[in-house]
Amino acid sequence: MKLLNSSYIVNIIENTLNHMDGRLIDHGKRVSYFVYKMLKKQNKYTKKQIRDICLLSLIHDIGAYKTEEVHNMVAFETGAVWEHSTYGYLFVKHFSPLTHLAPILLFHHASPKELEYLHPDYRELAQIIFVADRIDVLALSKIEEWDEFIGYFDEFRDILFDSDVIDLFFKGDGCVVLDDLKFDYPSEFTDILYGSEFSDDEVNAFMNMVILSIEFRSPQTMNHTFILIKVCEVLGRKAGLTDEEIEDLQSGALMHDLGKVGIPLKILESKERLSPEEFEVMKLHIDITRKILDQNVSKSVLRIATNHHEKLDGSGYGSGLRGDELTVSDRLLAVADIFCALCSKRSYKEQLPKEKVISIMADMKSGGYIDPTLTDLSAQCYEELVAGIDEVTSALVATYDDLWAEYELVLSLVDVFKTGLGTNEMYVKEPLIL
Repeated sequence: MKLLNSSYIVNIIENTLNHMDGRLIDHGKRVSYFVYKMLKKQNKYTKKQIRDICLLSLIHDIGAYKTEEVHNMVAFETGAVWEHSTYGYLFVKHFSPLTHLAPILLFHHASPKELEYLHPDYRELAQIIFVADRIDVLALSKIEEWDEFIGYFDEFRDILFDSDVIDLFFKGDGCVVLDDLKFDYPSEFTDILYGSEFSDDEVNAFMNMVILSIEFRSPQTMNHTFILIKVCEVLGRKAGLTDEEIEDLQSGALMHDLGKVGIPLKILESKERLSPEEFEVMKLHIDITRKILDQNVSKSVLRIATNHHEKLDGSGYGSGLRGDELTVSDRLLAVADIFCALCSKRSYKEQLPKEKVISIMADMKSGGYIDPTLTDLSAQCYEELVAGIDEVTSALVATYDDLWAEYELVLSLVDVFKTGLGTNEMYVKEPLIL
C-alpha cells in the first residue's frame, strides 16, 4: 500500500478511530500519552518498545466499532466491555504487527482478580492502559480539585485497579499531574507516535487490521474490499495499466470504504432499500474517507479512493465529476466496484447470475453512467474475474469462521476470568516478549 510516508499509517489509524464515535474523538491519543508518561517513568523499555505499547494504547478501542459498548466505555465504572476487548484482541492478534501485545488488549478493562491469568509483565501493562483510559474518561467530567480526582481511583483500589499501578501514576513523584489534562503533548511523545518508520509489511498489516475491524460484520461485507482489490488487479492489467498505476489502484481500492466507519450500522446493514434521508447519510462516507486519507496518501490514491461513486454523466456523488474529469483508474474502480457488488451476496440480495450481471452493467453503460470500454472488458473476462473472486472469498470465509469461533471461545471464558485463576489452562505463563 502506498503512503506519502510509512509513518503516516498512524495518522490514518487515528483518523479512522476518531470517526468511529463522537464520544471517542482523540481518546486513543490521550490514553497513549498517559501510558507514555508511565513507561518513561519506569525507565525499563526501549524506544521501540515504548512506541509499540503506545500504538497499542492508541488502538485499544479498535474493537468498539462492532459493539454497542461505547456508553459503558465512557462511564468511569465500566460495565460490559468484554465484547469490544475481545474483538480488538482478535484484530491485533491476527492482523497487526503487534501480535505479541494482543493479550494486553484483551484484558485492558480487567480488574486485578481477572488478571490472574496473565504473566506479571502483561498484567502490569493491561492495568496501565486501563488506568490511563479511566484517567481520560474522568478528565472529561472536568473535576477541578486534583485530590478529588485521585480520590476516585483510591476508592477502587484492588477492586478495579491495582494499588501499585495507581501509586505509580499519582503518588509521590507520580507521572500524571493536573497540568497533563491540558494535553500539551511534548515533542518527544509525538515523535515516538508519529515519527517512526514502518516496513511495507507492517504498513500493510496495520491497514488490513483497520479495514477488517470495519468490515467484520458478515462474510459478505468482509469480502468486499479484498475481492475488489483482486478484480482491480485483473482489470487493470487487461486495460494496459502500468505496475505503478495498478499499485495506486489497489491502494485506492483497499481504502475506498474507510469512511463507512462513520456511518451508522443500521444503515450499512439495512436489508431494505435506503430511504432518501438514509442515502444522504450513506453518501457521507466519501467525505469521511477523504478526511481520513488527506495529506497521508498521494493525490492519485486519494482521488481513486474517493471517486468510485462518480458517474460519467455527472450524476454520481462525491464531487459530482463527469467524463474527462475522471481518470482511467477512477473509472476502473467504479466499474470493478459495481461488478463485485453484483457478483456478491449481500444482506439485501443474493449473488446474481452471469447474464443478469452483464445485462445490468450493459444498461449502465448505455445510460452513460460507467466507462463503455472497461464495462465491455469486464464482460469479456467475466470467468477470470469470478474465479479470482471465488478464490479470495474462500480464504476470507475460512478466516471469518475461525475468528468467530475464537471470539465465542474467549467470551465463554469471561465468567472464568472473573472467578480467578483456578485450574483453567488459559493462563499465559510466558513473560512478555517485546
